Amino acid sequence: MSNKFVVSISAFLFLVIFSCHKNHKSYEPHLKMLEQYISGDLLDGIALMDSIEFLGKNKKKISLGPMMRLLALTNNPTIAQALLNALGDIGEKETVPAIIEYAERKPPLIRLQAIDAARRLPSKLSAEWLLVLAYGHDDEMVQIEAKRALEDVESFLKANNEL
Repeated sequence: MSNKFVVSISAFLFLVIFSCHKNHKSYEPHLKMLEQYISGDLLDGIALMDSIEFLGKNKKKISLGPMMRLLALTNNPTIAQALLNALGDIGEKETVPAIIEYAERKPPLIRLQAIDAARRLPSKLSAEWLLVLAYGHDDEMVQIEAKRALEDVESFLKANNEL
């Protein structure tokens, strides 16, 4: 092996490791941001949205409790949509009751986001809720999306012998 090759490989590995370290973000500041917003100590909605997105995309299960508390407390539809998306991204079925509870009192746009989250969290409870929406909701778009999501959830449950 030539010395030039070894130096090239070493330089490449250094760049890869450096770029991974440089782009790595810890989840703690993002989790703290959620807690500060819940307690009323933080009013920066943009920073909150960034934190919600980061925690969801990185599937940080430790953020589920604060996210569900914030979902129950918020009246801001933009924050709610971000939370529903993040909860769906994290993918823990334990969040389905909180998603259903929140969506039950909300307009169709929020329900559509909740339907998408339920689709990504297939469980018997999400299937039951989607069935109710598919055949009992007043909004036609909610019915259509609930039927589509219900098909996906039922397919997943059948494939995994959960139905």
